[in-house]
Amino acid sequence: MSPKKAKWLAKKDEDKFHRFVKDWKEAKNKKVVLEKYNKKLQERRNVLSQKDVIKLEETLAYNKVHLKKGVQVRLRNGKVTGIVQSIREEKVTVLFGNFKTLAEMNNLVIIETK
Repeated sequence: MSPKKAKWLAKKDEDKFHRFVKDWKEAKNKKVVLEKYNKKLQERRNVLSQKDVIKLEETLAYNKVHLKKGVQVRLRNGKVTGIVQSIREEKVTVLFGNFKTLAEMNNLVIIETK
């Protein structure tokens, strides 16, 4: 993340916090304020989780078409590359150096070699 974006996000969070404090101080019913902000947080979580589900579904659809034995991949949250050894339904055996790993197909990212 760039320093400019980090600064912008920090400012945005600070503004949200100040709005919450203002609403809290002015509210006669504190429970209503908490419910309002809790609802906003829950809506944000739902949007993020829906995006994650869509991304996993897109990855799975792409991998079902393009993943084959011998293709170079990495785990979605990893940096080390490995080679696909076998595919059985949505489970893929990948060789990372000397280690074989069984991974979910939607947890793999195909390394595009040019």
